[in-house]
This record gives sequence, C-alpha cells and structure tokens, in this order.
Amino acid sequence: MEKIKSYFNCLLSVFAVCFGCLFTNLTWASPIEFNLALVFRDNRGANNVGRTEGDRLVLIAHVSRADGGNEEITTWPLLPADQTFLDNTIISTTEGNNSINLLPFYQPTDPTEFARAPVINNAGFQSAFPDYRNDWTFTAINGSDFATAVAQGIGSVDALPLVRNPVLKGNGELTWDIPSTSETITNVRLQIIRDSDDASVWYSDVLPGGTTSFNIKTDVPSGVLEDGVAYAVRIRLEDRSSGGGLDGSLRNRSSTFINFIPLPPGSPDVALPSVDSNGVFNFDVDVTEGAPVILDPLVAVGYDFEVGAGDPLFTSIKILTDVGDSKYDLLLFDSGINDYLDTGIDLMANIGFNFLSDLSAFGFTNSALGRFSIRGIEESAFLDPTDVTAFMAEVTFNSTGAFTGTMTPLVTQVPEPTILALMSLGLAGVGYRRYRHR
Repeated sequence: MEKIKSYFNCLLSVFAVCFGCLFTNLTWASPIEFNLALVFRDNRGANNVGRTEGDRLVLIAHVSRADGGNEEITTWPLLPADQTFLDNTIISTTEGNNSINLLPFYQPTDPTEFARAPVINNAGFQSAFPDYRNDWTFTAINGSDFATAVAQGIGSVDALPLVRNPVLKGNGELTWDIPSTSETITNVRLQIIRDSDDASVWYSDVLPGGTTSFNIKTDVPSGVLEDGVAYAVRIRLEDRSSGGGLDGSLRNRSSTFINFIPLPPGSPDVALPSVDSNGVFNFDVDVTEGAPVILDPLVAVGYDFEVGAGDPLFTSIKILTDVGDSKYDLLLFDSGINDYLDTGIDLMANIGFNFLSDLSAFGFTNSALGRFSIRGIEESAFLDPTDVTAFMAEVTFNSTGAFTGTMTPLVTQVPEPTILALMSLGLAGVGYRRYRHR
C-alpha cells in the first residue's frame, strides 16, 4: 500500500509540474504584442508611386517585443536583433475558416508594420472569405511566443469615390471635386510625395471633410516644395467615424494620386493627370463643348491623345509653347493599319488647328477625332524634363461631358522608374528624332 501511495504522489507531482508549465505558457510566455490591428477599405486610383491600384481590403498589424528588452521597435534602419525578430514573426489573419499571411514592410514610417491588401472584387478572395466584412482575428507567432488581437470589420461600407477634376492654377491653388456619395467623409488627408523609390511623404495635412481646394504655395511651409521639381499629391477621403481595431480609427478611404510640378506665377489653369505605372497620363475632367482645356503632361515631347469610351471627341488642338523650331507633326490614327499615319501636316506653336474645318485642305475628311498624335521635336531642343511649361496643349471637344482619356508618351529609352522619370518622360537627349516621312 505504501508503494502504491508513494507512486500516486509521484504522479501528482509530475502532473502539477506539467500543469504549471502549461499554465505558465498560456498566461505569461508571450513576449510579443500587438500595437495595432486594423481592417479598412481603400479604393486606390492609378499611380506611379508603388501603390497597387483597385478597391482593396487593407489588413494591417504592428507588433513589438514585450519581453522588457525591447518594448518598441522604432529605430530605422532596424537593428539586427529587431530585423531578426520581424523576419521570424509570422502574422496571419483569419475570417471564417481561411487565413491570410501578412507580409512585413521594412519602411522608415512603419518599421513594425505587416500588411496585405487583397482586391475586394476578386472572385477567389470572395470565395475564400464570403464574410470579409465581419471582424478579423490576427495571430502573431514567433517561435513559442504568440499573441492575438481582433480588428473590427468594415461592416456595410461601400467604396469611397476617387476625386475628379484636378486643376492647378498659377497662384498655386489646387482644386478638385468630390463625387456624390452616401458614405461618410470625416476628413480629407492631403499628402505630397516626391520620391517613388520609397514613396516618401514630403508634406501632410488633414483637412475638414468636404474640402475641395488647397494652395501648394501658401498652405505648405516655405522651402518644403521646390520649383521645377516633380511631385505627386495623394488626396485621401477618409471615414474615421466608426473605425475598429486596437486604435479605434479608420474604416474607409479612397486614395487619388495627382501628378504636378509647381507652376510659375501667371501660368494658366491646367488639368492635371494621374500617371500610372506604365507612364501613361490618365485624365478625369469635365469638359464643355467648344471650351478650351489645357492638358498638362508635365513634359511632352511626343505623345498620343486618346479619348475614353463614350467621351466627347477632340475638335481642335493648339500647342501653346515654342519648342525647337516651333513645328510639330500631326498624325492621324488609321484603324485599317492600327497605327498612326503621317499626314504631312505641320502644326505651328500658338496657332490652333481645327479638325472640323482644317483637315480637308490636306485631303482628309473634316471630323472630330477620338485619337491623334503629336510628334516632331528635334534632339537639339534639349527640353528640360523638369520644366512644366516646356510643352502645353490646349484642346476642345465636340460635346459636354467627362474626358477620361489618356496621353501616352513616346519613349525611346526608359530611365529608372522614379517619379521624376515617370512623370517627366523627357525624351530630350535620348535620341528621339524628328518623325517625318513625306
């Protein structure tokens, strides 16, 4: 009996030790913690600053070590130990029965950030996460250490619209329109970005919801922006009225990217484009029949004009600036060969050419055009690729409506994909020859 009793007591001791270890693990052995767990909707427009476009569900987590040795990871570049900590940390987020692994982003502004942004309207995503609007559970694992957090889902919110009609004036005023929406807009966040290599934010400001103007010369502190330097402005419409997650903010936003170079005083108002990752200028502006609109492609040494589906058609073109010999070639699009046809038509700077009346003199049918091309600037012109006044074009349309067309630059040598290169698309000095086959 004594042997049995002794054996039973030994088992109890082993069980107590094991149970204690298990309890300790569950309760205390978690030197990793969430500083942020957030889910929101982000409708992103075309851009060349490294942000994948589309209507996306953004899943973000910030984590840090909570072992007393390094409470927060805030230095940049990351210390080797911190880098190892992040590299060895796996963060997944779950809704329903499926999960997504988040990816680390080692960037100066968010050195502890892990994120993923799947496209909401993707069939595969909606099949895997039919209840994606619900709350999401975040799990962080680093070896035997773990932590969890729950982020409030986006609920019933729909995508916020992108802003329209961006116009830059010579006095520095940037204006835009906010399309009608039933969604809440609590504020407008304006960020000016300079370098696409790391999408560095040069200036940031939070404006009241419904704001539709900002002056880049008077509202930005002196010395922040440089004349003749290419920038992109990110206009974010945000809903922070009912955000969830650990920080209790942001449920919905849209991100419109507009490219610009500060204009010199006295410049005319110009309609600004968004430049996409392919270097194409994308416009979304309202036009009125017969009223001139100045399109600002920053620097255009040769480019193709094309309206969007259902847009008003072009009825005239006037090149506003003398460049080189002040002569340019007008090419018409030939659907039969699916290419542009050299017409032998010269355009002179500051002299308008009307497609409804002037084409017949050269043997072509007078007609409003959906596509045409401007070519023919000599190598010797050496256009400054940072000078926004180097080349501007004024166009008119045959009806009132929205112009959602594009201007595609003609590039013979693709430089490094910085904002400056993608926005200026300067061909001066890279071997572009005058295109003239009579």
